[in-house]
Amino acid sequence: MKKQYKLIKRVAVAFSMLFIALSMESCEEEDFRVIPEAEKEQTIISIEPALADIGTTVTITGTNFNGVPVNNRVTFGGVLAQVVTATETELTVVVPEGATTGPISIAKAKFVVEGPVFTVFPAPVITELSATGAAVGETVIITGQNFGATVAENTVEFDGIMAEVTAASETELAVIVPDGATTGPLTVEVLEQTGTIEIFTIAPVITSFEPLKGAADQEITITGTNFNNLAENNNVTFNGVLATVVSASATSLTVVVPPEANSGKIAVEVEQLLAVSETDFITIPSIISFSPETGAVDEEVTISGANFSPVPEENIVNFNGTLAVVTASTETSIITSIPDGAETGPVTVEVNGEVATSTTDFMVDNSIVTITIAINDINDDVEEAADGRMTLDSGDLELGEFDTFGTPDVGLQKIGLRFNGVNIPSGVTIEAASIRFVADQTAGADPTEMTIFGENIGDAPAYVEVDNDLSNRTLTTANAIWTIPEWIGSDTPAEDTTTVDISTIISEIITRGDWVDGNSMNFIFEATGVSAGAVTNDVGREAESYDVDNPEEGAQLIVTYRIN
Repeated sequence: MKKQYKLIKRVAVAFSMLFIALSMESCEEEDFRVIPEAEKEQTIISIEPALADIGTTVTITGTNFNGVPVNNRVTFGGVLAQVVTATETELTVVVPEGATTGPISIAKAKFVVEGPVFTVFPAPVITELSATGAAVGETVIITGQNFGATVAENTVEFDGIMAEVTAASETELAVIVPDGATTGPLTVEVLEQTGTIEIFTIAPVITSFEPLKGAADQEITITGTNFNNLAENNNVTFNGVLATVVSASATSLTVVVPPEANSGKIAVEVEQLLAVSETDFITIPSIISFSPETGAVDEEVTISGANFSPVPEENIVNFNGTLAVVTASTETSIITSIPDGAETGPVTVEVNGEVATSTTDFMVDNSIVTITIAINDINDDVEEAADGRMTLDSGDLELGEFDTFGTPDVGLQKIGLRFNGVNIPSGVTIEAASIRFVADQTAGADPTEMTIFGENIGDAPAYVEVDNDLSNRTLTTANAIWTIPEWIGSDTPAEDTTTVDISTIISEIITRGDWVDGNSMNFIFEATGVSAGAVTNDVGREAESYDVDNPEEGAQLIVTYRIN
């Protein structure tokens, strides 16, 4: 019996201990339980804008909004709106279809608050214009909806420039295109709501053009406002004759004077809106060509061009300064004949004091022409040393002198002279030709001989700084030996620094099949005879080379030819 009692007692104690342990664990769990923070009531501070149309996005500022957009229920006059973004202090919301003027409402959890009054005001709508473009100062009628009933309620702008509203109703406005307006958007604003037409064209304005006179095919610049940025969208005429627009911006046009144009106003049309210059553009005569290009005295010649006078006696024609008789003329053609005493040279046509000059010479048969061509580049008078080294920018030219400058000695040098733009037509007879140097300050009296050759090619290529560039060129068969007179320094007379005649050399070059009037010629000088064995630098002659600061010191090619 005692044993049973003890067992019961032990079991009771165990149960008591288990109960205490469970109770303690339960208390520990209650002590560490997380209790959510109480939801705070939201507040509405403002709505911006407070007046807008359906579909406008507005911003509501306040406190204690939910950061998740869908957890904020916003209504306008009881109509649920879409919340686009949300933070604790700001909501962006789209005004819903069906919204009406009244306080907005925001519901979150168990809280519902009302905010300031939001006014639903339809934005102005532009449905029609009396004109899609106009000039400054003209009146435009704007038709539409939701305009202000009074002038003061409407703000109208042409590309940002405010216009004067002269009359207003809810469906129609009369406005004056303001000074300074440019092509761009037309806007009507009423109570901070805006209606827009994307493009309203302002008529172009010509403020100036430069030059004030010009010939056919000459480019001129027209300055103004409201031109189209695309060249092809600007129609430009000279006294009614359509011109080609080369380039365009809103304030400048580059155009080509059409051949058929006469003196008169310049006009620019953009989108059927016209600007006309205040002053006339003066067209001057121009010569395009003449036929034939060569001829004898009394032979008939037709001159083609633009802006001639249709009255023959109003055209003054000269052949290289000799007056000719005009027998017939139109605005684009003159018939005349070569006057007695005419020499080869440019043809000129004068009309009303304006003179056109041909870009090429008319060749009068049996006339004598003399041309002078100077070295015009520092790399066109060169030296080649005895060992082939090339110097393209020497300070002077040694003729028959043993040059000791350099290591090893330069020695006896070849001289190369290249003349560009040699205007000698094929088929002429060379009457005389020579090359004239300018002596430097070094005097020289000892016997000196140089043999002159031409490069046997129709268009001489430029020199290059490659060994033996002169020696490797093909020479003409024709040559000329020049025994150089005494030079007394920089005061040496020109006749003593001028070579012997080199007509045969030039004749050989211009009779080649690849010669073209205006090509380049190359002449090469070699020490020969008494100068071939020179071994000191106190012999020979020294000539100036071309210098960009003293271009007159370069050598000159002088050629006289007869036209056959």
